Amino acid sequence: MKKTIIFIMLFALLFTTGCSFTAVKKVEKKEEKQESKKKEEKQENEKKDENNKEDKSQNKTPNVGAFNGDKAIGFSLKTLADGKEINLNEYLGKKPIIIKFFASWCGPCRHEIPELKKINDEYEKKGLKVLAVNLTNGDKLENVKALIAENKVKFPVLLDESGKVAISYSIRSIPVNIFIDKNGIIKNRSEGMLTFDSYKKFTDMIMK
Repeated sequence: MKKTIIFIMLFALLFTTGCSFTAVKKVEKKEEKQESKKKEEKQENEKKDENNKEDKSQNKTPNVGAFNGDKAIGFSLKTLADGKEINLNEYLGKKPIIIKFFASWCGPCRHEIPELKKINDEYEKKGLKVLAVNLTNGDKLENVKALIAENKVKFPVLLDESGKVAISYSIRSIPVNIFIDKNGIIKNRSEGMLTFDSYKKFTDMIMK
């Protein structure tokens, strides 16, 4: 009789423990599913955030300015050759462009002229537009004419007589060369003298 009672008690204990163990397992599995679902939701939200950031980045309109990544500022100036006006907007967004700011009294500027002439000769047929902007309000016109004639320059030389274009492009020292791609975006702003190799490197960048 005692053995029977003990057996019944052990059986009941095992049954209860088994039920408790099964219940714990069910709770654990439920928690694992919830945790897994949370992770999936978190990953999905992170992916959406990344996609939104990419979309915003792609749709972002560049600022109009004078530095790398900016949309180049439009201007209209008279040419040294015949006094006709050239409007930069005629070329922005259509052609790759180099704008060189210079003065005849600037040694490094003078040194760059023949190098830029070589670049113009090589790339003009490929669609490049070169414009030289003279800081005429601080220069002598006869000296500018002599420099251009001496180097047999073919690209347009524009006269910034008021200095407004130089101010809009934040020109504080010269030479400055602005390399603009065919979308009208400034890809490189170089302050200081450039060699032919440097000109070629930055020109290839905007010809793509």
